[in-house]
Formats: sequence, structure tokens, C-alpha cells
Amino acid sequence: MLDLLKQTIFTRDFIFILILLGFILVVTLLLLENRRDNIQLKQINQKVKDLIAGDYSKVLDMQGGSE
Repeated sequence: MLDLLKQTIFTRDFIFILILLGFILVVTLLLLENRRDNIQLKQINQKVKDLIAGDYSKVLDMQGGSE
């Protein structure tokens, strides 16, 4: 039983499948992290747009703008 298990684990096909599964797992985790970062960037961009739209004239007045 142990010999059969050792032979199965050390075959080229089994090692290839392990490497392939590891690669798929890494790519999936990177895509999920990228998606999370994109969501956070969209939220930050929206906050910046809201600040610019609401307080832009006040910022210029405080900096000595022409308004």
C-alpha cells in the first residue's frame, strides 16, 4: 500500500497536477486581491470627487485664488 502511494506521488503527472493547482491558486488569490484594491480605489476616487465638487471654491479662497 505504501509503495503504491509512493509510486503515485512521484509520477510526473502527479507532480504536474500539483504545480498546476498551485499556479491556479496563486493566480486566483492575486485576482481577488486586485479586485479588492480596485474597489478601494473607486471609493477613494469618489471621496476625492465629492470633496472637489463640494469644497473647491473654499479651497481656492483659502489659498488666495482669484475668486
